[in-house]
Amino acid sequence: MKRALCILIVLLIALPLPCLASENIDISSMTFDELISLRDKITKEITSRPEWKDVTVPAGVYEIGTDIPAGHWTITYNGNILAMVTYGKSLNDSKTDIDDWDVLQMLSAENKSMSIELKTGYYIVIQGASVSFTPYIRPSLGF
Repeated sequence: MKRALCILIVLLIALPLPCLASENIDISSMTFDELISLRDKITKEITSRPEWKDVTVPAGVYEIGTDIPAGHWTITYNGNILAMVTYGKSLNDSKTDIDDWDVLQMLSAENKSMSIELKTGYYIVIQGASVSFTPYIRPSLGF
């Protein structure tokens, strides 16, 4: 019995633990679906950390839950030209714009930010200039 316990302890010490050898993870053997799942888990974890503040998102078409995590966001104007933000459930036939938008907002030097709840499966289209996405934090009312 003691011998079996000693062998088990030696094996546990000799085998690298996955959390200690994370830089040696072989992702080349993972399937496409496994990679997507891993990416989503990593994105969710990164965006939940207090160190994560904001990210600059260039003009483009994005699916919520795939490209941008669902949640409440503040979107802020970054550029010297107008940025148009469109949000809705479906894309047009060319997949370049929202078919029937729920939100259409122009961001500019005068109207610098907006707050929005993004839902999984919806789309957001940013045109013109890049914008910053920051997790929405409700202001304290002091009581």
